[in-house]
Amino acid sequence: MNAACREIQHKCEIKPPEIDTFRSNECRRSSVTDMLKNLKWEPLNDRRRNARLVLLLQIISGEVDIPVDPEYLEEGRRGRYKHLDYKQQQYQHSYYPETIRDWNTLSADVKASKSVVAFKSNLPKNYY
Repeated sequence: MNAACREIQHKCEIKPPEIDTFRSNECRRSSVTDMLKNLKWEPLNDRRRNARLVLLLQIISGEVDIPVDPEYLEEGRRGRYKHLDYKQQQYQHSYYPETIRDWNTLSADVKASKSVVAFKSNLPKNYY
């Protein structure tokens, strides 16, 4: 094995310290919630909500070429969209009804963001 191959192999074998902590016996004594607090990660449902809201902003602003039925984004009062009322449970939590409910809870300042980057930074952050 030549020196370049050994160097690449060495780099691949180096692990960040978090992995060693995760593998150790200490992991068995700590809770996942405590680990997530230490890492300062957002909960998964919040990350998913933020991703849906960013995609909706891109759809509204035309940055993403996704065709939208006009009934989905029917404007209501005060910068809100009308709720989509579906009787079937399977549709109540689909993309548009769920995301429009979340969009309507955002403040006007967040909705008025000029760019996707500004929008993302203005979204509410909930850490463990």
